[in-house]
Amino acid sequence: MKYLLLPLLALTLSAENQPIPSGATVYLHPMGGFESYLAAAFQTKKVPLTITKDLAAADYEIEGDSNNGPRAIWLGFPTLPAGTLPPEHASITVTDRKSGSVIFAYSVSKGGIWGKKSTAESCAKHIRKAIK
Repeated sequence: MKYLLLPLLALTLSAENQPIPSGATVYLHPMGGFESYLAAAFQTKKVPLTITKDLAAADYEIEGDSNNGPRAIWLGFPTLPAGTLPPEHASITVTDRKSGSVIFAYSVSKGGIWGKKSTAESCAKHIRKAIK
């Protein structure tokens, strides 16, 4: 029996429906290491935002989470059916620091060997689409 990788599942929500201005500064909150993948994805996908390490200097802040999907456990060892990998899930929100409004939210679930990299690039691609 063959198993298929989970299809891409993505949701985009623009709560305030405000575009993010090109060149704005963003602060990436710690996300268990996912912020590094997201910063790299900003470069790869040519997202026209400036990442700052100083929250006070940021126009927007990005928060989120990334984790692996459930794994099958047998005798204490992680196992998966042949040809499958657990999906990687990521969710982010972009908040306007002045108003406190969430102006963009995105969630994605992808399978494959490049889980965190792939989900980060998907997040970056959709953020780029929200930039004016």
